[in-house]
Amino acid sequence: GLQGTTGHWHALERRVLAHRHVEAVAPYIEQQALLTHGDYIAGASVRGVLPKQEARVTALARRLEHGDLGALRAGRYRVILGVDLAEALHVRPGQSVVLIAPEGIATPAGLMPRMRRFRVAGIFDSGMYQYDRELALINLSDAARLFALPPGRVTGLRMRFTDPWRAGPEVRHIAYTLGGAGYYVSDWTDHLVNFFRSIRI
Repeated sequence: GLQGTTGHWHALERRVLAHRHVEAVAPYIEQQALLTHGDYIAGASVRGVLPKQEARVTALARRLEHGDLGALRAGRYRVILGVDLAEALHVRPGQSVVLIAPEGIATPAGLMPRMRRFRVAGIFDSGMYQYDRELALINLSDAARLFALPPGRVTGLRMRFTDPWRAGPEVRHIAYTLGGAGYYVSDWTDHLVNFFRSIRI
């Protein structure tokens, strides 16, 4: 994927899709946050997505134990949790969690936490603990509001390539053609590093 997109992502998406080896593109907003449910609290990587586009670039839609990505509609404040994250919070589909953003709101009384209640709309089981314990999915617009991002700004773009084994060099080539500076790139092999480290004997 390509991280560091700070302007309106639609224009960047069109440029990325012009590359012949790119099959699909999905914008996302991702930040760390705290989730609470009753007396339980857990840190999580909260990822705002557009459900239809996200389903084209990730297999998570096929790994849902409950619910579907389509439940993440803008303004509904729904969340889909990894199975281990849901277990840590002792929460089930239909119940609610509170998401607390890392940056608060300045008020005359001081800095107040930025928080919002989300209803759990689904649980996924990717089979990888790193994702199942840390990832929470919400709608892209809901994420922008929660994290107080300006209109059109996203964290990055996720891509699917015609040949997954070429993802590394392809995404780096795309970043170069876009100007290089200001972009950080990663591919699916980078995300497996912690997994392989965890099973090393």
